[in-house]
Amino acid sequence: MKRGLSPSTNEDMQTLYKRICDIKREEKTYNKRIDHIKEQIKVLGMEQTKLEDERRVLVGSQLVDAIVPYSRAWTLEFVANMRSRLPRELRDMIYKELVRSCCHLNSWTFLDLLNRERCTARPCMCLRNIRLPHIVDVSYMGHEAALEVVEAVYRAYSARLLSVERVDHVRNALLSDYFHVGFKPLDFAREITINWKLSRSVVEYNKKGERICRRPAKRDFKTLLNIRNKSGFKLQIFMYQRHISLNAIEKAFEILKPIYKQFTKEGANVEVTIVNDTDDSVEFPLNDALSQPTKQWRKELMKKMEDNRLIRNHHKDYLYETPGSCWTRDSSSEDSGIDDTEGMYDTEGMYYTEDMYDEEMDDMFYAGDPFSYNGRAISMDAFEMGII
Repeated sequence: MKRGLSPSTNEDMQTLYKRICDIKREEKTYNKRIDHIKEQIKVLGMEQTKLEDERRVLVGSQLVDAIVPYSRAWTLEFVANMRSRLPRELRDMIYKELVRSCCHLNSWTFLDLLNRERCTARPCMCLRNIRLPHIVDVSYMGHEAALEVVEAVYRAYSARLLSVERVDHVRNALLSDYFHVGFKPLDFAREITINWKLSRSVVEYNKKGERICRRPAKRDFKTLLNIRNKSGFKLQIFMYQRHISLNAIEKAFEILKPIYKQFTKEGANVEVTIVNDTDDSVEFPLNDALSQPTKQWRKELMKKMEDNRLIRNHHKDYLYETPGSCWTRDSSSEDSGIDDTEGMYDTEGMYYTEDMYDEEMDDMFYAGDPFSYNGRAISMDAFEMGII
């Protein structure tokens, strides 16, 4: 027999149920008020976005349009007063601090100007997309002050501003007025570093499509002779070859010997180096070779390379090149668009670094049944793969 709820219990439950209903009604009221506020927030957010856009247009265009001419006028007047009151020595001290604190002068985007081709557009467009700092901008500084600042730039960053990655950029680095202030780097330079990818300059094609040797970069290197004050000048030339060809170096010497002789005669510091362009970057100084007969320096340089275990066997093109030839695998890979300094994939999709490839090729040279080729014991596998 079921027992019913007592009257007091039933009354308590009804009271609690009523309380629950009251809370739910209050909750709905709060929800309506919250939803109303959310709608207001949405409307205000849209209004905020609209006002921010209007402010952006005001600050980004109209304010700039007002600030730029004011800034130019103020700076021109300030610089004119500075130049009239301070001697050049004190101005140079100020320029030095400005140049070193200017972040734009440390960016490679800015320094990329030095390795560009000479601008031929009229009017000149080479600075159109370059954000130059105001201290080298003629419209802010005036022509005379901008020229003084550019000279300070070259004093502070001479090693980087006069370091060229291609021989055909030597003329640009020494003759081009990149900032358009009437500056002549040739008259100001006290050092220059030239990085010479040798195979790019020793090979060309004749009208019949035949590969022939040519005198490399003669015009570009002759620009160096126009430097008036060679005493104490620092000239560094690094010649890069992955597959080393003494014939190519000999062709380069035809150009470098007159330069080397003239610079050393007038008291310059000249360093000429051949670099095996691999991860190991083995270097061999060539100053002595430039003063030696061809047979002597070839013999001595070959011995040094043979004694150096860091040079890979399949990079020694000099062991099988014929006298007077100029073909190297460096120039072959370049002409075909292949960059052998990067990683590569084999037929099975395995990724190889250049070091891994070099080690495999070294093993191939002396693996299998050897036979004699050009005075060396070479494996048949290496011969059939064409790596010799």
